[in-house]
Amino acid sequence: MNIFITSTCPYTCAAALDDLRLNKMILETAQLLSVGISVGLGKPAPYRNSHANHPCAVWTRANRFNYSWLIEHFDGLFEERRNRSAFDIDHASYTLRPIFVANADEFPDTPFTTPPNCTDFKQLSLFDAYKAALSAKWDAHHPKTPPTWRNTAPPNWYKGVYSYA
Repeated sequence: MNIFITSTCPYTCAAALDDLRLNKMILETAQLLSVGISVGLGKPAPYRNSHANHPCAVWTRANRFNYSWLIEHFDGLFEERRNRSAFDIDHASYTLRPIFVANADEFPDTPFTTPPNCTDFKQLSLFDAYKAALSAKWDAHHPKTPPTWRNTAPPNWYKGVYSYA
């Protein structure tokens, strides 16, 4: 479980992800939102609890604003997937969006909190830590399985080992 927070904008965070992580993060985000409902609100949720005490899960359910930011990120992930996909097929997890939205206002109305840094780059600022973590993941798989960004360019901050000429 994680949220790759490379920006304050949930849509920009989604656009930065490579194709492989983009697809995986739709499911993980739906799981985080579900844990928010089940653990944070004590209500039945679409997915079973998974990693309920992970810092990202705790952050998600801390308040309405964190939870709503993650719903926007979920929207960004889905929009990005549709823009990159060769097929017009919706991700099954996205059908759960109405459930997530319907529960958002039930979370505490306290201020937005800083998301957790769940990377190995604790010495960096939050956004730089996640950029470094993604870059390290992408570079670690070179040249066997290089990252791809179908129908779009990699994020402008990625200065990895790949050539995009």
